Amino acid sequence: MIVFVGGTGDGELAHAIRPDGTDLRPLPLPERCDEPVELAPDGATVLCWRYGGPRGRSHLEAVELDGGGFEHVRLPVGENIWPELSPDGEHVVFLHARGEAFDVFELWRARRDGSGARRLVAEDSGPATWSPDGERLAFVRVAGGPGCGGDLVVMDADGGEQHVIARRSSLPQWSPDGTRIAFLGGACDDPALWTVPANGGEPTLVAPNAFGAHTVAWSPDGTQIAFVRRAKPLGPGWSVRIVVAPANGGAPRPIGPLVADSPAAVFWLPTSAAPGPSR
Repeated sequence: MIVFVGGTGDGELAHAIRPDGTDLRPLPLPERCDEPVELAPDGATVLCWRYGGPRGRSHLEAVELDGGGFEHVRLPVGENIWPELSPDGEHVVFLHARGEAFDVFELWRARRDGSGARRLVAEDSGPATWSPDGERLAFVRVAGGPGCGGDLVVMDADGGEQHVIARRSSLPQWSPDGTRIAFLGGACDDPALWTVPANGGEPTLVAPNAFGAHTVAWSPDGTQIAFVRRAKPLGPGWSVRIVVAPANGGAPRPIGPLVADSPAAVFWLPTSAAPGPSR
């Protein structure tokens, strides 16, 4: 099942849909979730923001989708964005900014409850994604010069030596078998979806015209990739459409309804793990 987050005009924030575009239905979320930001790979836990915390600030929680419990993720003081759980659900990586400007976001790692938080990368960074075995991270090292995107970097999950495997990149996402990384690359106003070997090599074009994408999601078997593509206006703002493309290249196909372009995140879970929708 493909799970996507974003308004569709019926008041629901999250939905699930089959990859062929059928069986669209709302996805119930725990009451504690004001805005979901990531589903764990097993489909049992969601990281979500909860608003109205101390001094009106939002805070991050790991919430069981069946309502069985929740856990505060106590992140360092400052601005924290783009959290992602490790494959085993025990750790989280996130971007952290300190000071008043919040113009430099460093890559940090912590245990799931936020303890043991430490900086992995002291440079301005983009969102990170875990390898399936939890041993490595892929992230974008933001370029200091003009243009968009940055260097797509792979390093050990504990930090250390960095290996650049692609340029002018954003939104990396590791394939389920750990051999390739999907990313957006190309012109700022007309990015395309690519994959590249995780150890470096020649990138492969998957689909053109990926403008508007916020996340990239591999199918569990690694044969398809879902993303969102900017579409016509929906009400006062823009909208996106979910697109599914063969991972080795081919004709992308749109599925499902138009989705409000905020936040328009997409996740792909095994049918057996997908919460909410019936089979």
